[in-house]
Amino acid sequence: MTSLYKPPTFIGSATPRSSTVHLASSAAIGTWNADRTCSGSDDQTTINAALATDLGTNPGRILLSEGVFNLRDALDMYTGQVLEGQGFGTILDLTGWVGASNTGVIRLANTSVHGIQVKNLTIRCTSRGTNVDGIYLNNSGGSFGGGAFSTSPDVQHLIQNVLILAPSGCGIRSTGGATDAETAASTNSSTITSTSGNARGTWISNVFVFFAGRNGLFWHAPDSFISNFVTGDSQRSGIVSRGGNVRFFGCKSYYSTWHGVVMDGNR
Repeated sequence: MTSLYKPPTFIGSATPRSSTVHLASSAAIGTWNADRTCSGSDDQTTINAALATDLGTNPGRILLSEGVFNLRDALDMYTGQVLEGQGFGTILDLTGWVGASNTGVIRLANTSVHGIQVKNLTIRCTSRGTNVDGIYLNNSGGSFGGGAFSTSPDVQHLIQNVLILAPSGCGIRSTGGATDAETAASTNSSTITSTSGNARGTWISNVFVFFAGRNGLFWHAPDSFISNFVTGDSQRSGIVSRGGNVRFFGCKSYYSTWHGVVMDGNR
């Protein structure tokens, strides 16, 4: 009998690459059949290997199990990559931070990285470091037409369903300089030193930030959409926005040491 089956031909490599890499925490419940299992110590090494080696710095998804992933340094994301948990029970926990100051637990591998997504997880800062943000996005001077796809002139990042607890810096920050910050406040004003992080066209929704050492949100980038963002007990102002044409929907800031909301932009 003549077979009609023809084996597939893979272009560029001998075997296909999965677009989803499964990572299990050291205490994952049940059988996860994970591609990688974290040890519970320096888990950023395993997660970064999945982002840079398993996905090959290409677009794709890192799917994290429930449980605690203990981090001592930052996670670097590349264009089109998705870092997704199982909900707030997936916890990226800073324990014994040895990374740099004025950076983020989650950050971009370079300023041209565009179209990343961070979804359905908790960032918990047990060991806070110095001015370490939950998520830091610096696209200043970047080019967004290259890589696997173009989003130019925007970056089109998505941050959704994320809980951020006690960062020493901001919950989420986009600025062009690592040390950019709101540095002082009076009754009716704030002193802010920053350049644009250029993370324009970013969507942030259903994010909760509590006990930030600086701001719950420091956003110096234009043309972005921020909805259902809640921040409480920030040690500086809860929300700082300097970008033009940034749209806020259903947001709340309360019990901030300085101001609840600071708007310094147009449109």
